[in-house]
Amino acid sequence: MFKECMERFEENSYSGAKLSIYRNVPKSAPKAIIHISHGIAEHAGRYEWFMQTLMEAGYAVYAHDIRGHGYTFASDSFKGHFSDKHGLDKILHDLDFSIHLIKKNHPDIPIFCFGHSLGSILLLRYATSMYHRINGIACWNSGIETNILAVVGKIILSIERKFRPPRAKSYFARKLTFDTWGNKISNKRTNFDWLSNDAFQVDKYIQDKLCGFDISLQSWLEVAEAVFYSSRNLSMIPSNFPICLVGGEQDPCTNYGKDMRKLAARLKRMGHVNFSHETIRGCRHETLNEINREHYVGIFLDWLQDQTKRN
Repeated sequence: MFKECMERFEENSYSGAKLSIYRNVPKSAPKAIIHISHGIAEHAGRYEWFMQTLMEAGYAVYAHDIRGHGYTFASDSFKGHFSDKHGLDKILHDLDFSIHLIKKNHPDIPIFCFGHSLGSILLLRYATSMYHRINGIACWNSGIETNILAVVGKIILSIERKFRPPRAKSYFARKLTFDTWGNKISNKRTNFDWLSNDAFQVDKYIQDKLCGFDISLQSWLEVAEAVFYSSRNLSMIPSNFPICLVGGEQDPCTNYGKDMRKLAARLKRMGHVNFSHETIRGCRHETLNEINREHYVGIFLDWLQDQTKRN
C-alpha cells in the first residue's frame, strides 16, 4: 500500500503506451525534481521508500513503469516484452515523455535522473543525445562493458532470434543472467540472493507478482543494443555533465563492481570533469534494498546537494 502522499496516475506517451506514473511531491517548493528508472523484471512501485526519503529531503520525485513492466500498458507489449519492433526507441520515447511532463509541471526546476541496473543503462543511452533535457544522471549497479562475455552473449541471442519469434522466451538469456548471478552466491538461500544481503527484501521481491519474470528474446536484444550503443558513444555526453556512479562490491551482475569502476576509468580517460564514483563494500545488486540502505541513500543525497548548489 502506498502512502497518502504517493500518487499513481496514467498518461498516454508518445510511443502509444499508457504509462503508469508515480509521483511524490513535497508541500513546499522542491529543491529539484528526481526521475527514477527501475531495473529489469521489477517495477517503479518498489521504489516507494526511496521516493518518500527523497521527498522528505525536499525533492519532488517521479517514476514510471517501463513497457512490459508494472502497470504500464501498450497494445504491442506484454509482461516481459517491450515491443515487437523498436522497443528500445519506444522506451526512450517514454522516458522523454516523462521528462516533458516534469518540465510542464515544474518549469525552471533542475531535473536529475536516477537509474538502477537497466534503468542506468537507459539513462546513459538517453544522455548521449538528450543530455540538454536534464541536469545530471545517477547510474547505480550496472555498466556498459562490452567485454568478450558480452559480445558472445549478444551473438548467441542474435543467432537464437533468427530461428524464433520476437515474443518467445530465450533459451539462453536467463541462464546467462539471473541464473549465472544466482549461482555466484555461496551458501545461497534462494536463487535471488544476488539481489541483496537482506533476506526480508529478497523475499519481498520473490513474493511480488510483478517481479522476477522472464524477459522476451527480442527485449533482451534491445537491452544489449542499449549497452553496446552507449559504450560506443559515451563521448557524446559532455565532459561537464554530472554523473554519479555507484556499484556494489558483492554484486555479481556488475562483476563485483568492476564494471562501474571501468566506466569511471573510461570517463576519466575521456577528460570528463564532473563525475563521482563509489564502490560499496558489503553490497550486492540492489543498493536501495540492502542492509544499511539509509546510509547508502545518503551518497545520492550528498551528490544531489552538491549539484543543486551549482544550478
